[in-house]
Amino acid sequence: MKISVAYDFLPKQKTVNSSVIKDHFGVGFETGQHVIAENLDLPVEDGDVVCFTGSSGSGKSSLMKAVEKQLTSTVRIEEIDLPENEILVDGFNCSVEEAMNFLTVCGLGEARLMLRRPSELSDGQRYRYRLALGLSNKTDWIVAD
Repeated sequence: MKISVAYDFLPKQKTVNSSVIKDHFGVGFETGQHVIAENLDLPVEDGDVVCFTGSSGSGKSSLMKAVEKQLTSTVRIEEIDLPENEILVDGFNCSVEEAMNFLTVCGLGEARLMLRRPSELSDGQRYRYRLALGLSNKTDWIVAD
């Protein structure tokens, strides 16, 4: 799959504060395009795990969104609705053994955790619960940012 990602810099209005920054650091407003990737050949196949790494603002999310547009049957972890009125182990459409396996694989294998509701979890635990639910959907692609 070939990917190209670029954004146009938006026009800026000169202000007193922006002038101080520009003068102090010797920079100007960026113009033109910010190119993240141009004709990047990314050999992604079913079953692959692809991780984009880099510093904040380097374009990881933009690359992921460009890849996602070319995939079919995707689930975005951030968009999975949590069954707030059910305990974790009951949120799956599978056997209790399979549900326990999905939870365990995603770091939620403690019995007490399996008996909590999503609202009783930390943010990180809720994210891992969404991941477990995504895995249980057996979709072709899971997208997690």
